[in-house]
Amino acid sequence: MSPESRKLALRLEFSGENYCGWQIQSESDEQKIPSIQGSIEKALKIIFRSSARIATQGCGRTDAGVHAREYFCNFSLPTDIEFDFSDRSIEKLRQSLNGLIPDSIAVTDVFRQEEDFHILNEVCWKTYEYSILFRSSKPVFMSERVWGIPEEWNEFNTTDFLKAVQMFEGEHDFKAFAASNHDAKTTIRKIFEMKTILEPYGVSVAQRSGVLLRLRITGEGFLKQMVRNIVGAIVEVGQNKRSLSDTYQLLAEGKSRAEAGRCAPARGLSLIEVSYRPWGAES
Repeated sequence: MSPESRKLALRLEFSGENYCGWQIQSESDEQKIPSIQGSIEKALKIIFRSSARIATQGCGRTDAGVHAREYFCNFSLPTDIEFDFSDRSIEKLRQSLNGLIPDSIAVTDVFRQEEDFHILNEVCWKTYEYSILFRSSKPVFMSERVWGIPEEWNEFNTTDFLKAVQMFEGEHDFKAFAASNHDAKTTIRKIFEMKTILEPYGVSVAQRSGVLLRLRITGEGFLKQMVRNIVGAIVEVGQNKRSLSDTYQLLAEGKSRAEAGRCAPARGLSLIEVSYRPWGAES
């Protein structure tokens, strides 16, 4: 680590239901619905007694209501702010931040970075997890963490649903699965892995407790609302509202967003891992 570097990175986790997403908004909008970025920067100003904004850079955007079990941001301290960058001071900063930010955000680690490290552009891949509860009764205890589908899992077309999941692996044109107001230069993206995890929900099948499905999607990058739109489409396949061939055509022909069906609710989505090492190179 260069001794001249004054850049610090934060590893965060947050529960996003009360936030407009990561990106900071105008002062008036922040007073209505705060952002994760705004909450972090507010605490940094207090800790360092700075009259000027200490601007943070995030590893990507998150939509309003989306959660994160791992998220990174960084910032450079101005030279007029005294800080010795020792391990003790860095740990004290982490503790101070956690004492000032809302309980729905946690700083789990603080560490130094090189000044030229770009926390967004150098991301190699991310993994999102979308949680769906299949149960005839609505979810209560996980209402802000899952999308409740009022059907039993055994009533769902699981065969076609799982085939549709695998269809999205590889490099495709995801134009039909991007928000209509996205600003990406290209809609070509590569999905490395689509993985499903099934868990019983509750303690008794007799009580119709339900099935919890966790869909994990790992890719080199994602368009705005892409994961939620994918989930919405494949759920329609499982509900026999959309055929496998129709779903494939959305990828093969690069159709419009209007043809891809509903967008799954934000509450079921969590960013769970962000990696700066190439896919397959993890130790």
